[in-house]
Amino acid sequence: MAWKRYYSSLRFKMTFGVILILLVVMSVVFFVQYTWFRREMIERLGLSATPLSDVIKGSLKHAMATRNLDEINHIVANVSRQKGVIKVFVVDKQGIIRISPSAEEIGRRLTLQEATCQICHRAQAENRNKMVIFEAEGGQRIFRNVNPIANEPECSRCHGSRDKILGVLISDFSMTEVDQRLASKFREMLLALATTILVTVATISFTMNRLVIGRLERFVRATKLLGSGRLDQEVKPEGADEIGELAVSFNEMLENLRRAKEIRQRKELLENVLETVKESIIVYDPDCTILSFSRGAEETFRVPAAEVLGKSYTILGDGRSEVLERVRAGGFTTGEVRLRSRDGRYFPALMSVLPLRNDDHQLLAFVEITRDLTEERLKGRLQQQLMQSEKLAATGQLAAGVAHELNNPLGNILLYGKLLLEDLSPADPRAANFRHIVENTLRCKRIVKSLLDYAKESEVHMTLQDLNEIASTSVQMLGNEMRLRDIACHLRLAPELPRVSCDRNQVQQVLVNLIQNAIQAVEDRSVIQVATTPGADGRAVRISVMDNGPGISPEVLPRIFDPFFTTKPSGTGLGLSICYGIVERHHGRIWAESAPAGNGTGAVFTVELPGG
Repeated sequence: MAWKRYYSSLRFKMTFGVILILLVVMSVVFFVQYTWFRREMIERLGLSATPLSDVIKGSLKHAMATRNLDEINHIVANVSRQKGVIKVFVVDKQGIIRISPSAEEIGRRLTLQEATCQICHRAQAENRNKMVIFEAEGGQRIFRNVNPIANEPECSRCHGSRDKILGVLISDFSMTEVDQRLASKFREMLLALATTILVTVATISFTMNRLVIGRLERFVRATKLLGSGRLDQEVKPEGADEIGELAVSFNEMLENLRRAKEIRQRKELLENVLETVKESIIVYDPDCTILSFSRGAEETFRVPAAEVLGKSYTILGDGRSEVLERVRAGGFTTGEVRLRSRDGRYFPALMSVLPLRNDDHQLLAFVEITRDLTEERLKGRLQQQLMQSEKLAATGQLAAGVAHELNNPLGNILLYGKLLLEDLSPADPRAANFRHIVENTLRCKRIVKSLLDYAKESEVHMTLQDLNEIASTSVQMLGNEMRLRDIACHLRLAPELPRVSCDRNQVQQVLVNLIQNAIQAVEDRSVIQVATTPGADGRAVRISVMDNGPGISPEVLPRIFDPFFTTKPSGTGLGLSICYGIVERHHGRIWAESAPAGNGTGAVFTVELPGG
C-alpha cells in the first residue's frame, strides 16, 4: 500500500504536475523550433534551387533559339548528374514530357493527380507555389522546383504569340541531406528538451522539497501527533514566508488547544466537585437566568436540572429577588432562609450568595450556595431528645429514691398533724398553724406521688386509635373550665388521617396536660387552637396545641422539658417531663416553638406519633 500512499502524496502530485507542465510547454517550444528550422531548411533549398533552375532555363532558351537539340539534351543530362540533383525535364502545356535525360520518359503525359500538376490545377492562382515535396515510389523524398517557361518575343517566331506559357522546367532535388540534417537537429532538440525537463524537474523538485514539501511533512507529523492527543509538538518557523506564518499560526493554535484542554480539565474537575458536594450550588447570569444546577441542588429542591436550566430563578420559588438585588448592589450575603422544594416541602436552609465580576467590576454571574439544615436540625433535636431521655432517666431514679425516703416521714407528719388538729377547738389560735402543717404535708404527698408517677414506667397498652377522636375528647374534658374563663377553643381536625398505634389513656393524658398549660398561659377571653395534620413523611400524625398567650422566652424554651423546672408559682415542674416520657415510649417526638415573649403570638406544642 506504500505506492498508493506515494501516488496520493503531495510530493508526487506536485512533481507530476511540474513534469506535465514542463512537458507541454517544452513540447510546444520544441515543435515551434523544429517547424521553424524545417521551414528554413526547405526555404534555403528552394532559394538555392530557383537560381539553378533559372540558369538552366536560360541555357535551354538559347539552345532552343538556335534549334540545337543536342545542346539541349546535353545541358539536361549534365545538370541531372550534379550532386543533389535527381533529374531535370521539360513538360509542354499538354503535360507531355518533351525533354528528359531518360529517353523512356519522353512523350509520357503527366496526369492531374501528380504532385507537379496539383501545383497549378488545385490551388488558387494567388496560393500557387513553384515547389513541391513528395515521396517517390522507392520512399525517397524529392524536392521539385517548377519553373514556367514564358512565351517571350524571341520564342513567338516558332510558337506564336497566342500562349503566354509554353511549358515548365521541372527540377527534382534529393531531400536526403536535408532529412539527415533535420533528423540530427530533431535528436539534438529532443536531447536538449529531455535534459532541460530533467534539470528543471530536479531543480524544482529539490526546491519544492526543501521549501515546501519537507516543511509541510513536518506539519503532517505534528498534526498526527496532535490527533493522538500530543500537544507538545510545535513546528519551528523557518523563514517569513507563508509556510513560516502557517507555522506561527499552528503553534498559536497548539497554545490555544493547551489552554482549552486546561480549561476543560478545570471545568471537569469543577463539575466533579459540584457533583460530589452535597450543598446546592446554583449559578445565575446577570438577568437571573439559571446557568448551572448541581446535583446537590437537584436533591435539595427535588427537581431535575433539565427542567430549570435556561429559566428564570422564579421557577425555584419566591424570596430570592431581594437577596439577588442586595448582592448586586453590595456584594456577598449569608443568612438563614425558609425555602420550598418542588414537592411542596418547606425546609430551613443556610443560603450564601456572592457575585462574580471581571477585572472591570462588571457583573458576570451570581453563585448561590444553599445547605439544607433539616438534617442538622433533626440531628440536634435527636441529640437533645437523647440528652433529655438520659436526664429524665437519671432524674427518675433519683425521684423514686427520694419519694420512697420522704413518703413515710410525710405520712407520720400528716397523721400527727391531723391528731393534734382534732384535739384543738376551732377557736384555738394554734388550730390555724396545724391546718397549714396538714395542707403543706398533703401538698408534699402530692409531689411525692408525682415523683413516683414520673419515675414509674407504666405499662403501655398499644391499640389502633383515631387521634382526631382523642383530640375531641380531650377538648371536651376541659370544656367547662374554658367556658368559665370565656376561652375559645378552635378544633381543626385533618380528615382521613391514618390511625395511630398508641395507649389511648396516656396520649389523652399528654393532650389534657398541654391544653391545661395553654389555658393557664392565656388570659380570659383568649383563643386556643388544637389541630391535627399529617406528618412530614405522610405516615405519621401530628397534634398541635397553640395559644395566643405571652409565649416562651428563648432562655426558658430549651429547659421546659427538664424535670422540676417550672415558671408557675405552684407548679411541680413534672407535667411536661411526664408528657415527654410518654411520647418517647410511643417512639414519637414532642417539641415546642415560640416567638419572642411578649409579641402576642403565643407558643405551639406539637406531638408527632408514627402511624400504625
